[in-house]
Amino acid sequence: MCEKMRFIIYSSGYNCESYVKKCIDSVKNQTYKNYTHIIIDDSSTDNTNNVVKENIDEKSILYRSEKNIGWVGNAYKFLKAEDQDIIVLLDLDDWLAHKNVLAKLNEIYSKNSCWLTYGSFIWNSHKEIEGSEYPETVVKNKEFRSSKWRAVHLQTFKFFLFKKINFEDFKQEDEWIRYSYDRGIMYPMLEMCSPDKIIFIDDVLYVY
Repeated sequence: MCEKMRFIIYSSGYNCESYVKKCIDSVKNQTYKNYTHIIIDDSSTDNTNNVVKENIDEKSILYRSEKNIGWVGNAYKFLKAEDQDIIVLLDLDDWLAHKNVLAKLNEIYSKNSCWLTYGSFIWNSHKEIEGSEYPETVVKNKEFRSSKWRAVHLQTFKFFLFKKINFEDFKQEDEWIRYSYDRGIMYPMLEMCSPDKIIFIDDVLYVY
């Protein structure tokens, strides 16, 4: 019998009014309900904040950044959880691929006692699927930074890994970096894990 894991879905974005309802609905429609959805409006100038307010429910927490600081700055400020909570990264202009994504993740984490997963996603624009597994030697020798980037959506991890990241590395002249942030956080967390704690999921769980 699978253990019931607690998921923290973290969504941050800027000017996402055309997609944010689909993002929120993809979470609300999940069959697995042990989750909280943290939503960050990164000081949007369009109608994103109002659309979010119209569509969230009691399992959602909305924050609005006072100024646009990017994903990393907002994650450092607003992404809070318990050590064993599983963080699910879902950009505010993307959405989960189907209603059983969290149920699938719960099964994988329960059966494998893993700490981190990465996977496969489909492009909404042209329906192509992306995602491939790191070779065993790369994982064993922790050669992630010198290998092809593969740790793509859907990216999930135990919060205690995220807590150990040195976020001062993501600042340049007191400004948070704004590009390749997913590599910036995933590389150190991959390196913290022993090979048996990292799982590649080839099922498409994410729409980009």
